[in-house]
Amino acid sequence: YKLFSELRRQAPEAGGRVVNIVGNHELLNLQRDLRYVSPGDNAAYGGAAKRKKAWAADGELGRQILEEFEPLDVVGDTLFVHAGLMPKHAEGGLGQLKDKARQALRAVATGGRRDAVDLH
Repeated sequence: YKLFSELRRQAPEAGGRVVNIVGNHELLNLQRDLRYVSPGDNAAYGGAAKRKKAWAADGELGRQILEEFEPLDVVGDTLFVHAGLMPKHAEGGLGQLKDKARQALRAVATGGRRDAVDLH
């Protein structure tokens, strides 16, 4: 995550941009679903408590995911989204879908129910 954060910072200086798309691993961490977290992952943060703090909604990584990562993005005429998109989800437009996805991410990251925002 540090590498991509640095690339996002540097890209505009070179006339480009880096867009990170939220994926299932970011969502799992924001939901505090840690079943895929290894002891080595925790050790890289200095322990499980420090890792949990970093991934909290107001932590270094949690805040970065919520504020800087995109649920979807369009570059030119190409849509980028993790794991695909059903046409019914875009019926209200991609802007509306993006807003709903951001609301859902924030809801689960702050302890809300996983179904707090209906994306269906």
